[in-house]
Amino acid sequence: MKKNDTNRSEVSTGLATIEQINGASDSDENSDVERAIRAMEKINDVAESVRKEVYDFYKGKLWLCLNSKPGIKGCRACLKMYIASSNYSSVCRYLQAAAVEVQLDIKHSVIPLTVLLQFYKYCDGDWQTIYKRFLERSKGAKSKKIFDQTCTELLAQKEIKMVRAKREPNSVDNLKKARELVSLMGQGELRKLSLIIKQSLKDLD
Repeated sequence: MKKNDTNRSEVSTGLATIEQINGASDSDENSDVERAIRAMEKINDVAESVRKEVYDFYKGKLWLCLNSKPGIKGCRACLKMYIASSNYSSVCRYLQAAAVEVQLDIKHSVIPLTVLLQFYKYCDGDWQTIYKRFLERSKGAKSKKIFDQTCTELLAQKEIKMVRAKREPNSVDNLKKARELVSLMGQGELRKLSLIIKQSLKDLD
C-alpha cells in the first residue's frame, strides 16, 4: 500500500472515531476536527494532482508543442510564461522530480519528492548508479536518510561525483581586479578612491 493510501486510511479511521465520540467532546469541537482533517485530505489530493500534471507535461514533452526549446531548461522557461509567479517555484520542484523519474524510468510518485530532488547534488551521469545502489539498500524504505548514506558510500568508493559548486572569488582575485581598475583611473578618481580607502580603514579600527 502506498504511503498516501495509508494516510487516507488513517484519516478515514480518524473520522470514524470522531463519529463514535460520546459526551466527552461537544459537537462544535468535533466539527472543527472534521473540517481540519478534510482540509488536509484536500491539500494532499491537490498536491498529488498538480505533481501528476507536471509529470505528464514533462514526460509527454508537451512544451515542445509551444515552440519552446528541448530539455528541462526549455520546459522551465515555457512554464514560466504560463504559470503564475506565486506558483512557479513549487511547480519547478515538481518538474525537477519528474525529470529524475523520467530519466531513471521510475514509476511516478513511488519515491518521495525530497529524495528525488537530492539527485541534483550529483552528476546526472551517476544517477543510475545511485538509484541502483539506493534500491539495494532501501529494501522498501525509500527515505532521504538511506539516500544520503548510499551517496556517502559511493563517494567514498569514488563511483560518483558531486556537482561542482560555483567557485567563490577569493581575496587574490579581488586584489587583481582592483589593480586592473586602478590602472584605468585618472588622477582625480584616484584621489577620491584614496579618501574612500582611508575612511574604510578607519571604520575597521
